[in-house]
Amino acid sequence: MLVELSFSEEKYRKLIADIGEIRKKIFSMKDDDEPLTAKVIERRAGTKLSMANLIVELSNACTGARDLLVKSHEQNIYLQGKIDAVNQMKTQNDQLAKDLKEDVSEMKNNAIKTMKEIHEKKRSFADVVGSSTSLVVPMKKAMKEIEKDASKSRNVVVHGLTLSGENEGDDRVDEIEEMIDQVVGAASATDRKIEIEDFDFLGKLGDTRRGRIVPVLVKFKTDDDAKLVMKGKKYLKNSSFHNVFITPDMDKEERDKQRQLVKEMKKKISDVPDKHWFIRNGQIVSRDKIPAI
Repeated sequence: MLVELSFSEEKYRKLIADIGEIRKKIFSMKDDDEPLTAKVIERRAGTKLSMANLIVELSNACTGARDLLVKSHEQNIYLQGKIDAVNQMKTQNDQLAKDLKEDVSEMKNNAIKTMKEIHEKKRSFADVVGSSTSLVVPMKKAMKEIEKDASKSRNVVVHGLTLSGENEGDDRVDEIEEMIDQVVGAASATDRKIEIEDFDFLGKLGDTRRGRIVPVLVKFKTDDDAKLVMKGKKYLKNSSFHNVFITPDMDKEERDKQRQLVKEMKKKISDVPDKHWFIRNGQIVSRDKIPAI
């Protein structure tokens, strides 16, 4: 804590005035009881001179004390300003600490609340799954069917490919791969490059040297390529692959249904030959034949 100074300019001036009065009295001193001899005068003069020097020293000391007090007062003001600044910073830090403590507490409460909600949802989900175990297997099966359908949408099956009989082993596979590229190119009827990812035989290739081979499952990189080939398969009729036909990738149930549709369509062709019959979207449809010009 700072010491409050009681010094003032007015008190200092009064002190100097008092010293002046004392000095006047000293220099005007008389001693009527003592004869004024040379020694007395000399002694009195020495005493007055000593007193005068003492007064000067006292005056200088007062002036130094005044300067020291002034500097101390200025330092007190400076230090008080620093103390006020420190107190203000302390107040701000206390407020920041309080705000931070409140924020941390709020974050902790929110985290606890979130964990409780997650726990409740996990428990609710577990209850649903636990009470509905019979739904798990059908759901897994449905997911597999969806994945299978997504994969099948990129595939087509090429039927009726015929080997030249000139190649064996790996050379035969290379010959089949080249024919598949040619069939796809003829069916797409476009300059855009159709990217074939892979192909596989739907059955055992066997030792056939010449003649038709088992159907070939062709896998494209995108659904769009497969759709483009299916849409343009009609162009094969006017190409060197007129005996080759292309169907979607189907499982056994779908193939049995397709086989039944083909059987029914052949009967309609026989019964109503003046119509053009075909299968579209799992249905047998027809349109009038365009008369030849």
